Amino acid sequence: MGRHADPEILKLIHDLKVKGESWGFIASDEFKISDGVYWVDLVWRYRESQSLFITFEFEKEENERLLKNLDKIFDTPSIEIEKPYHHFLIVFNGALSEGMKKIVTEKARRYNIHTFEDFRNVAEQNRLNEELERLRIGLPELITRIGKTDAANAIHDVLRGLRDVVPVLKIEGQPFPIGQSIVTSTPISISQTSLSTSPVGAFDSTKYEGFALIPIPREQFVITVPNTAISLGVVLMHKQQSDREIRLSFIGIELPCKMNFVLLKDRGGGGFDIRLDPDLADVVQLKKYEDLLREYDKHKSLLVKNMEGKGVMGADGISLSRPLSSDDWYRAVSDLAYIQEKTSQRIPCPKNLRIAPNDLTTINRIKIIMEKAEETLPIASLTMTMIKEQFEKLIEIQQKSDKIPRLSIDHEQYSLDLLGVEVPLGPVTWQLPDMIFREPLEEVIKRIRDIESTVLVQMTMTPVSSNETQIIFHKWKE
Repeated sequence: MGRHADPEILKLIHDLKVKGESWGFIASDEFKISDGVYWVDLVWRYRESQSLFITFEFEKEENERLLKNLDKIFDTPSIEIEKPYHHFLIVFNGALSEGMKKIVTEKARRYNIHTFEDFRNVAEQNRLNEELERLRIGLPELITRIGKTDAANAIHDVLRGLRDVVPVLKIEGQPFPIGQSIVTSTPISISQTSLSTSPVGAFDSTKYEGFALIPIPREQFVITVPNTAISLGVVLMHKQQSDREIRLSFIGIELPCKMNFVLLKDRGGGGFDIRLDPDLADVVQLKKYEDLLREYDKHKSLLVKNMEGKGVMGADGISLSRPLSSDDWYRAVSDLAYIQEKTSQRIPCPKNLRIAPNDLTTINRIKIIMEKAEETLPIASLTMTMIKEQFEKLIEIQQKSDKIPRLSIDHEQYSLDLLGVEVPLGPVTWQLPDMIFREPLEEVIKRIRDIESTVLVQMTMTPVSSNETQIIFHKWKE
């Protein structure tokens, strides 16, 4: 089967596949992802249309392929490969080296990656079984009754972040899986006009001074703005000469940009322009490009150095032919770059170089979440699908206290959609205000009286007075 030939690995894959199926999952070995470009050793899903939910990769020992198998899942854009709810990395022989362990640990800081080393050790085998048991959370019953279609398909509609994962409701500290949960909220909006910028910042001038030599094509250089931290690696791709002028074309190394120089031989002048390709750039690269334009606009000086640090061309006094983008645009781009760097989730340049008001709201919200690790939102109602005996527990609490206090919802995978990209924000806990059933308690009791204790029921609750719920983002409290 596939790339594995070791009998112990094959047996473990088979045993885990059987275990997943016995728990109601759709278990598939050698599972294709990204249209067959990559394969995953074993995947547990709870519906056919789902790609990844719980994934397993097995290695006989530490090797280069171990990192490649992690990268194909976690370093590929989410739009191409969805991130699993939990990923299990199992190494049979020996422990990971210190360098390898640092890389894996860093990825595990952002995703639910469970690593098992020297798996022939019985203690590691027992730990795997214990961790898998904790993931059962009643899924088989939900899957069987709902037909593997909507067991956890839409939670927290207002935040669009808790998708394809079964949340857990805590009643007086006791966890209960929820089949479906929808929180409704009052709209959140800000007053903000759309931001836009042109795709090109072009330089244009008849004044160009002081080039010491013309380098040969394919040589590498660094473009700097003197007395600043700006540094852009480039490669000279083309050189054309005529009786009157010399044309040089560079491409960026760390930025998808092109820079062209025109040097007039007779007058000793010329001009240049720089263009960023927004279809290839991400927001960190866009921010570096904006920084280059702003620093140049401030200093009106540019220097091209070879790799030995010697200046080979320089320009002074050339003004930008177009105004800089607005301060609002620059702040938004800076915030996007900050989010990408903190989450390690690549965010492409905004489509058509426009940032809509709803995306500005999300940018600001993610920044606040990262800084404060929590937020407070109003809710109008909470609709849940649970079995009868779980609702009986809630009814008992409301009968005693005229309310249901201290409810919370835990979720281990949370993300927000930003510019069409799912930005991972880690596990969250919703701490709900005091709630009551929306219907009179007598009607609730009547609705569930004659049904079996294991039958799924949908009910809606509303806040008693305060409608504010606090959301704790555990990853950002670290």
